[in-house]
Amino acid sequence: MDEQRSLNLYRMTLDEVQAFDCGSRGHNDFPEQQPIPAYKPTLAALVEAVNKREVTTRYNIEIKSSPDWDGVYQPSPDRYVSLVLAEMARLELLDRANVQSFDSRIMEEVRRQAPGVRLAWLVGNEDGFDANMARLSFVPDIYSPHHGLVDSTLVEAVRARGMTLIPWTINDPIRMKELIDLGVDGIITDYPDRVPGSSE
Repeated sequence: MDEQRSLNLYRMTLDEVQAFDCGSRGHNDFPEQQPIPAYKPTLAALVEAVNKREVTTRYNIEIKSSPDWDGVYQPSPDRYVSLVLAEMARLELLDRANVQSFDSRIMEEVRRQAPGVRLAWLVGNEDGFDANMARLSFVPDIYSPHHGLVDSTLVEAVRARGMTLIPWTINDPIRMKELIDLGVDGIITDYPDRVPGSSE
């Protein structure tokens, strides 16, 4: 944890960030991952690589944010959102990307600065659907809870508010099938090839 805190991307140059090999060490949560030297790419580099594949792609861009990080690990929410939206506009992503966040301040800022951008409200707590929706002044396009929070009651509640339901992060094919049977609209996973029907 001390090393993580010392590697503050907000205070580092791009050269400093990309000098750090974040691919060779592996991670206990991903035993199937093959350790290879890799660095964090910019969003522009990612989009360029995807564009070379000549496939139509929709992006899901998360703005990771917390009030405790303001001015230390991130800019203020208004500045943070402004920077992200400017880069999305430059890369022509505004009409083919969702922006998601756990931070209601980020959600409100994106809504204020770019009301046409699709927003996904990330939820990981057990406070309940109504309490989480009350944290926003508007109804987002997508409700995106931890998959363990999804049941038929939540599916009905999300549908009643006219939102799309896309839970995260599901890597177990059995749970994926359960969620598909419940009627979710999409699945966030580290292993897209495990989604039932993905090879068809």
